[in-house]
Amino acid sequence: MSEQIVTFDYAEFIAAYPEFASMTEVQLQNYFDIATGILSNRIGVVVCCKEKLKRMLYLLTAYNAFSFERGAGVVGTLSAATEGSVSTSFAQGNDDYGGYGDNQYGRLFWRSAKPYMLGRYISDCGC
Repeated sequence: MSEQIVTFDYAEFIAAYPEFASMTEVQLQNYFDIATGILSNRIGVVVCCKEKLKRMLYLLTAYNAFSFERGAGVVGTLSAATEGSVSTSFAQGNDDYGGYGDNQYGRLFWRSAKPYMLGRYISDCGC
């Protein structure tokens, strides 16, 4: 069994996604670990290029961080908000993004991952 290729680098992640700077390294490492359960962190299993794999795992990490930090039970895209008496409404997205359409990180991940879901044959990894 091959070893993990991408290791989570907190400083690098925060440089790419400064909106998560208020989160601890432990929190973001956890979200990265969740991401590696969704997308294999081994070259050639799905993605053949280390830099592509890192970008995709970091997008999934951002997706997880954003999703979990919204609050328990909040799923979907914000469709309405009021200020007096505080009210929000979230709409379930369509299946165009395979369940990842409720935030921008998931949408970007889905677009990045789509070529690997088309069932095309690549001999010798192709990177």
